[in-house]
Amino acid sequence: MCIGIGLALAFLLWFYSDAMLSEYGLTEQIGTTSIVVANGWEIVWTLWPLALLFMVLGGVLVLLFLKVRGRLSAKR
Repeated sequence: MCIGIGLALAFLLWFYSDAMLSEYGLTEQIGTTSIVVANGWEIVWTLWPLALLFMVLGGVLVLLFLKVRGRLSAKR
């Protein structure tokens, strides 16, 4: 049951992200000139290092929070 729900949610995420990404484009504007960096799914490949950085930072913040919480509860 859980696997079916997970697959259904993954399909919906893929379906709607495909519809949304087909409309968006990543552009850079320098003065009056506008340069298209990526269109559609190319945005994912352009921004994946930023997403990876946020995942690593999130993991480090969780570990730091657990360490601080452990020290605070050990003092009590």
